[in-house]
Amino acid sequence: MVGVLDEILLASNIIINVTVPAAVAVAMGKASAEDAAARVEKAAYVTLSIPGGKAAALKVCKAVKTIIDFYGVTQTA
Repeated sequence: MVGVLDEILLASNIIINVTVPAAVAVAMGKASAEDAAARVEKAAYVTLSIPGGKAAALKVCKAVKTIIDFYGVTQTA
């Protein structure tokens, strides 16, 4: 579990800290784009104090899902 200090240190990587975990969850088939963005919003409480983080995560998750569907990649755990 990430502590407050860890979250503050990671805040300089705003978009990466928010979008990558959500995109990986979608790519692995662990969550839908909407669910992954909502989970990231709850987990990255310091990072997402800056407006637009959830929207960016949702946009990236939808793009990942589109790419996976286009190439016919099967998701494995």
